[in-house]
Amino acid sequence: MSTTPAPSPAKRSNLIWCLFGLAGVAVLFVVVSTLVGLDFLARYVRVHRSGEQVEVSTPAGELRVNTAAEKEVGLPVYPGARPAKSGKSVEIALPTEDQVGIATAHYRTSDPFEKVDAWYRAHLGPSFERETSESKRGKVRGKGLELSTDTTAFISEKSDLVRAVALTREGNGVDITLVRAGPSEAQ
Repeated sequence: MSTTPAPSPAKRSNLIWCLFGLAGVAVLFVVVSTLVGLDFLARYVRVHRSGEQVEVSTPAGELRVNTAAEKEVGLPVYPGARPAKSGKSVEIALPTEDQVGIATAHYRTSDPFEKVDAWYRAHLGPSFERETSESKRGKVRGKGLELSTDTTAFISEKSDLVRAVALTREGNGVDITLVRAGPSEAQ
């Protein structure tokens, strides 16, 4: 009498084990990469905070962020204007000893817009160009930016240094924004 052989049990697919193996390698790669990154940060990146100033030091250079003083912006403040909010400055120092930065300051006055505009025309000097929303050509339009109908800007570009004063009608007063961007030694 002949007996029929029993069917062999189904083989588990090697594909499933291969996928589990690849997933394990991927998880291991992520864990090792994270640990290497954290080790780099712990060894080479230093963060120091003192009051309103934060300084980050890396092998590639330093980054300093703090509240800006009027002198950091280097532009005249309209007489009687009061700080509207604290200004900010960011300075990047590279290992080559080059330093670049951006500083802003914000003020507000209840004087009429025309009076503030006239004061800045008289006190900024010939290197500043006055721009309005109606300007056909100018530094602002040349950069592809548009001014609102309530804003007038005075802009000076000298090599790598850009300075700007923006006057915006706000209610019954004027918001004044002062901006300086460029090399630190040119400040």
